[in-house]
Amino acid sequence: MLEIQAFTALKFAHLMAIVIGMGCAIALDVYLAKLVIRRRRLTATVIDLVNLFSLMVVVGLVLLFATGIALMVMREMGGAHMLENQKFVGKLWLVSVMLCNAVYVHFSVLPHVRAGAGKRLFEGLSLKRSLAFMLSGSISFSCWSMILILAPARELNGKAVLGDIVSLFAIVVTVAFVALVALFAPSLRQAGAVLEDEAKLEPQF
Repeated sequence: MLEIQAFTALKFAHLMAIVIGMGCAIALDVYLAKLVIRRRRLTATVIDLVNLFSLMVVVGLVLLFATGIALMVMREMGGAHMLENQKFVGKLWLVSVMLCNAVYVHFSVLPHVRAGAGKRLFEGLSLKRSLAFMLSGSISFSCWSMILILAPARELNGKAVLGDIVSLFAIVVTVAFVALVALFAPSLRQAGAVLEDEAKLEPQF
């Protein structure tokens, strides 16, 4: 009975990690998108909110990883072979992608936001770096969305194929990225990011 209760508690914590991480990630993405579209500048309050949401996303990600490993160990002790389950391996792969993306956000995106008080989000950025920021947001959204779908889908156990999960992830990321580029293109031009790169490509005489 104690083992069942521990397993249930871990599963609940695992689902809560998804809710916290995805909820804060989407809230942060939507908030930043509004700032870009409305051409608002980064204030101290905005930066504090970004730091708070980012911290909550990290908390959700760490909790997701820890509870996932704990659930795997408990199921392995119960005779299950989790690493033979392609859906579970796919979730591990998605979490690994999120961890790599989180490192990029921590060392590249957040320092720019913190140093950008009084500026617009993409102001002073090259086109390549602006696109990299948008790709990072697309990856975060896609990972959390797919994990939210895969976690409760028991019917995919033993049926899902890792290659299909990776392919679907690539499609979702591409669609999200193209949508962000189309949405932010006017703001990028106004901020001068596109013009800055075009100027670099002009021949020098």
